Amino acid sequence: MTLTAANLDASLAVITEASYREDASLISALEGAGYVQLDLDGDGNGTSKAGSAAFDAWTTVANNQTVAVIAFRGTDDIDYSTDGLTAYLGSADAAYWFDTVGYYDQLSAKTAAFDAAVDSLGIGQVYVTGHSLGGAAAQAYMAAHPDDADTRYAAVVFGSMGLSGDDAGYAADARIVNFVAPSDYSTQLGTQTAGLTVSFSDAAGSLDSGLDLSTLLADPASYLSVHGTGLYLTAAADYDAAKAGIPSTETTTFFTSTVTLGGLTLTVSPLG
Repeated sequence: MTLTAANLDASLAVITEASYREDASLISALEGAGYVQLDLDGDGNGTSKAGSAAFDAWTTVANNQTVAVIAFRGTDDIDYSTDGLTAYLGSADAAYWFDTVGYYDQLSAKTAAFDAAVDSLGIGQVYVTGHSLGGAAAQAYMAAHPDDADTRYAAVVFGSMGLSGDDAGYAADARIVNFVAPSDYSTQLGTQTAGLTVSFSDAAGSLDSGLDLSTLLADPASYLSVHGTGLYLTAAADYDAAKAGIPSTETTTFFTSTVTLGGLTLTVSPLG
C-alpha cells in the first residue's frame, strides 16, 4: 500500500512484518507500492545487521514528499518447533530481552549510517517501527533522536518489550504509538515510553485468554498466539479507520476510549 497519513499504522505494521524477511512476497508488494530499499551496506537490499540485531531501511513518497522508514527486527533465532526450554537456549536475541538498550546499541554504527543517508537525501520525515525486541529498539532510537529543525520522527511499535538494561530515566514520548495485546506479558518487561497505547482483543476473546508460564515453557510456539506480528495487521488498519472519525486536532488529546470495529475491540489511552 502507498504510505499516507490515513494508513500510517497499517502500513508500518506491514513493513514491520516484512523486516523479518520470512516472506519475499511482502518485499515485492512494498516495492510494487513505491517503496525503495535503502541499501546502506552495499549488498543489494535494505537490511543492515550488527551482532544479533537488524533493521530494514526504506524510502518512499508520502504526501508529495520523500520520507524514510526504519523498521527494527525482533527476535528471529528461536526454534519454535522445539519443545521446552531448549527452544530458548542458544538464542542471541533472547539474551537481550532484559537489556533491550544493549540490543539497540549493537546497531550504533548502522543507525549512524542511516541517519547520514537521511541527511544526504534531504529527508525531513522519518517513520520508525518494530515488533517485540525490535519495538524496543525503535523506542531506543526515538529516545536518541529528538525532532530538530531538519528532521521529524514518528514511531509506531507493535508488542514492544520496552526499554531495559540501563539506568537512564525515560520520559513518555508523544511521538510513539504502541500496539499491545492485553495478555502479552513481554510488553511489561521494560519501561514503556509510548505517548499513546492501543490495546486490542478479538470478539472470541482468544487474545485475552493469556498464557501461564508453564504453558510458555512447555510449548514455546503458543507465545506467538499473543505476540506474533500477524496479530497487529488488522488492529492497525482498524485503528487507522477509527482515527478517520477524529478531528486531527484531537488525536493527541482525547482521553481513554474504546471502539469496536470488525470484530476487534481497541482501547486507546495516553500514557500517565
